[in-house]
Amino acid sequence: MGFAGGCMFPARQLPPFIRDHLTPLLPSYWFVDAAHSLQDGNAVAWGFVALKLIALSAALIVVAVLIFQNRFKKGFRV
Repeated sequence: MGFAGGCMFPARQLPPFIRDHLTPLLPSYWFVDAAHSLQDGNAVAWGFVALKLIALSAALIVVAVLIFQNRFKKGFRV
């Protein structure tokens, strides 16, 4: 995720298909892009990205709770 999101090197160096279709969907790219915008003086972009990351984390927490509740009801088998 960090590789395709532009954390290791700029995302513009990735192959066009990955850069155009996969990279914009990754939360790591949202963060890196917002950090670059913040360095350029655009604080508004950071607030929007923070809201997207909070919404994604809340949704993933809900999914994790539902999965764990389901597994606890069924019982664990090793």
